[in-house]
Amino acid sequence: GRDGIGGGSLTTVAIAHRLGTVRNSDVIHVMKDGAIVERGSHAELSQQEGGIYQALHAAQAMSQATAGSSAASPKLPSSAAAMARAEEAAPAAASKQGAQEPASTGSFGRLLQFNRPEWPLYLPGALAAMLHGASTPMQGYLLVAILDSFYGSKEEMKDDVTRTTIYFV
Repeated sequence: GRDGIGGGSLTTVAIAHRLGTVRNSDVIHVMKDGAIVERGSHAELSQQEGGIYQALHAAQAMSQATAGSSAASPKLPSSAAAMARAEEAAPAAASKQGAQEPASTGSFGRLLQFNRPEWPLYLPGALAAMLHGASTPMQGYLLVAILDSFYGSKEEMKDDVTRTTIYFV
């Protein structure tokens, strides 16, 4: 750890996809499918043959080198080169998914398709939200009704307070 305030140690947890963010960390944990598969310093993980971190390090180094050479190239600006690479990769990704994901009209339509199993819960959830939202104004109304009952005769007051307290139950 690093020396913190008051001489104690400081632990920082960083979640990153860019390896430059964690390069100077004391310990790096590499996760795959929710499990830690590699751990060590940047130097240790970069030297592990066949390791995930080493592959990511090589891929990011190649990507940076490609971005540098495409920026110098007069053919395509770097953003256009990145889009071209993404379009080349898109058919491969689509063929892996197959017919599992329906075509959507936009991001909202896609969101609705992903939430299809929860559709039956939308109406009860919306009704519960409306009832919950109406509870505070209703309590205010009932409190005003109780205060208003104190300005009548003794019999009216007794009847109004009894009726209003029943509303609270």
